[in-house]
Amino acid sequence: MIRIELSKWSHVTVLACMDARLDPTQFLGIELGSAHVIRNAGGRAADALRSIIISQQLLGTREIVVVHHTDCGMLTFSDMGLKAKLRKELDQDVDHMAFLPFGDLEQSVRDDVAFLKKSPLVLDVPITGFIYDVKSGKINKVDVSMDGGSAIAGRNFGLSQTIPHQYSTKSSVSAVLVRTDWRYPLVRK
Repeated sequence: MIRIELSKWSHVTVLACMDARLDPTQFLGIELGSAHVIRNAGGRAADALRSIIISQQLLGTREIVVVHHTDCGMLTFSDMGLKAKLRKELDQDVDHMAFLPFGDLEQSVRDDVAFLKKSPLVLDVPITGFIYDVKSGKINKVDVSMDGGSAIAGRNFGLSQTIPHQYSTKSSVSAVLVRTDWRYPLVRK
């Protein structure tokens, strides 16, 4: 089991994919109202930055958990290919848009954690990354430490992960266990 310390007063932001097969609060063992859950295609950090800033600056979150998953649609296309499709079918200029697909699931988690750590708009808080397996229901922590590095920046940002951790808040802190051996009951084989 992975132990993550969470406050009972919504001090955690969970960034996850919008895939309908996922319920991040359930497979992370987070009670309703105990986290801000931000979802988008692929659970990409750049796409969620505005919401993360609001969550931290106006609502007081002090931890970020990034969750990507196996069998993600973002693994199935290229940015250039989707842009060509949209230009052809919609006759629109989409060259200014980045759709943020990825080819390596673990690296996408490392890249998103590195993006958040590097951003001057994101507070220096614990940020961890996980991959959820949609077939088995298991969640595995991704090594985002110094050895993991980031392809997005082409260099290492000195990222670290510390579980368990605790941050200073005025409210009491309760522990939530994230079971890596837990099987998500809604996944059908």
